Amino acid sequence: GAFVVMTGRTRERIDAAREQLIADTGVAPERIDTAVLDGGNPDSIRAAMAKLRSEYGRIDILINNAGSAGPKQPLHNVPLSTVEMEASGETETVRNAMLNILGVTWNMARIVAPLMPVGGAMVNISTIFSHTRYYGRTAYVVPKAALNALSTQLAGELGPRGIRVNNVFPGPIESDRIRTVFAAMDEVQGQPENTTADYFTGRMALTRPEKGKI
Repeated sequence: GAFVVMTGRTRERIDAAREQLIADTGVAPERIDTAVLDGGNPDSIRAAMAKLRSEYGRIDILINNAGSAGPKQPLHNVPLSTVEMEASGETETVRNAMLNILGVTWNMARIVAPLMPVGGAMVNISTIFSHTRYYGRTAYVVPKAALNALSTQLAGELGPRGIRVNNVFPGPIESDRIRTVFAAMDEVQGQPENTTADYFTGRMALTRPEKGKI
């Protein structure tokens, strides 16, 4: 029954995601709106939130689900500069990863929290990998671990105002994407194929319904 506003940096992509969500769920189109904003740019967030508040009155729930994969390198090879990034064949530096994984949530939380009423809720999406081994993914795991600490601090500060803050720790879902990530970890460590995948699939349930079937 909620009215949902999806956000993203690119109008075309966020509108396409909205249309796909409507097609997948059958939800009434008037229940979903979109807003273009850059989570790494505080002014962009403020402008978008001011517009949303003027149009809809309030923001009850904030879901912080932005992020990125980060460089996939052993710690000593994680690129700090653009030159190192290009030399390593990566697409992000540590700074990029920190901004995308931690900074966006930090910006959204600090700007949106003052706009939320008593009874509001904030949900930050972390990862189970902040509590498990995840070789070659320091630039991803460390910002996520910092996000866990940020959520704790936010809960302590916003709780007295009647705003609940929760962290969610998703695990891996069986898919081509996670298999690609696991394969990259095997390659970085010089391990046999499927070593990482077998480690995690042996410890977690990784299935989900597909068209009503498991």
